[in-house]
Order: sequence, then C-alpha cells, then structure tokens
Amino acid sequence: IQPLQRCTLALAGGLAAERAGDLDLARQRYREAADAGDPFELSCLLADQAARALGAPHPP
Repeated sequence: IQPLQRCTLALAGGLAAERAGDLDLARQRYREAADAGDPFELSCLLADQAARALGAPHPP
C-alpha cells in the first residue's frame, strides 16, 4: 500500500471513530494518517489538523 493510500485510509478511520464518539481512537488514527505519507499531501495535512484539534500533540 502506498503512503498516500495509507494516509487516506487512516484519515477515514479517524473520521469514523470521531463520528462514533471515540475521540481517543480518532486522535490515534489522525496521527497515524498524518505520519503515513508526504506531509504536503492534502489528506495528511487534514489529518494533522484534525489530530491537533482533538488535542494530539504536534509531532517533533
């Protein structure tokens, strides 16, 4: 699986977890998505923003 696909799938998992009310899992999935691919890919940027909005620390 390519990095962008991994990022997009993890982003979708984060959205699903957030909708289900599991914010800890959503934060984890968003962080996985943000770390999975090129930081300049739109889905990775969105995942990073979503993770931080839910209180995840910004990666170093």
